[in-house]
Amino acid sequence: MEIVKTQNLEKLNQNIKDDFFKVPNLKFDIDKLRADLNTVLKKKKFNTLGIKNFGAIPLNQVPGDKSSTEGHNVRGTYWTIPDEKGKEIERLRKETPKNYYGTLETVCELVNFLEKKYKVECSVGIGTPGALSKETNCIKGGNSTWINDRPLKKDIELRLNRSIFFENDANCFALSESYDGAGVEHEIVFGVIIGTGVGGGLVINNKIINGFNNITGEWGHNQMTYGTNDKWNRHDCYCGKKGCIETYLSGPGLSKHYYDLHKKNLDAKIIQENANNGDDQALEFINEYLDYLARGLAQVINIIDPGAIILGGGVSNMKQIYGNINSKLKKYVFSDTVNTQILKNRFGDSSGVRGAASLGRK
Repeated sequence: MEIVKTQNLEKLNQNIKDDFFKVPNLKFDIDKLRADLNTVLKKKKFNTLGIKNFGAIPLNQVPGDKSSTEGHNVRGTYWTIPDEKGKEIERLRKETPKNYYGTLETVCELVNFLEKKYKVECSVGIGTPGALSKETNCIKGGNSTWINDRPLKKDIELRLNRSIFFENDANCFALSESYDGAGVEHEIVFGVIIGTGVGGGLVINNKIINGFNNITGEWGHNQMTYGTNDKWNRHDCYCGKKGCIETYLSGPGLSKHYYDLHKKNLDAKIIQENANNGDDQALEFINEYLDYLARGLAQVINIIDPGAIILGGGVSNMKQIYGNINSKLKKYVFSDTVNTQILKNRFGDSSGVRGAASLGRK
């Protein structure tokens, strides 16, 4: 794989040098990095390694190949390394610094640690918020805003001296659940992550669909539809718009709307726990939340018409969803019947990283 053009090497080296001396505590030798880059340019290819979101499963392997896969989630900071059959043999968690160079450092440190420990070179699959711009090859639309407009994939490849697999974290989640998770019986699977943000990924016949603009599945930044009896306010979104689905359905959005209505500053998990314990105020609020969730999912069903929508992220643990959402969907889906199944994920927090590590699957 050719990563940069030879005629741009001098400029790239200067950029690397500039970045290197701006950032304290980066453990990279600039001369070695330049030498490695020259070697890569001459060979015009990399060995592969994968990093991705929550947990991992192995790539198809050549008989006798001892390599395995690693998974990393830039937000969630979970790592796993599996054996040849996909069984997880180690999981690591490390907080990701909320700055660009700290993120790069964390990714590379963990890759190097696992490879040194297990004495293998792994395939790395990365699951990250947002997506790569086809025009700039930089991250766009990530709610981990410090990586936006930065060449994250290229910078990790330079530091690891190999090519990597790189995908949106919700796409990785959807791939994992489609391949052998909750959506295994369905041809068209839409994976939804509802946590600190709201993301989605579309998989058809176990293949991620990225779309022409590399934004397939970004339902969280559609506008929430109005209802006649709406009580919830429309809040500003980090993307610059107002009233995005994410501002209603994410964990922080849920908490903010609860405060608007009841002047109590509770996080989403506590609100769910209160509802589970029979708190009338919390139960009424969760019922309102489910109506907004149905409006958002109805937009997905009207356009994609998947066989299954698999829910992940912290809010997917809300037990009231699964027995009540279908009756609410019928109010908003453009059909006389709604047979799309709304399912909880099979692999929990491991699902995204499993998908990341399977990005190189043949």
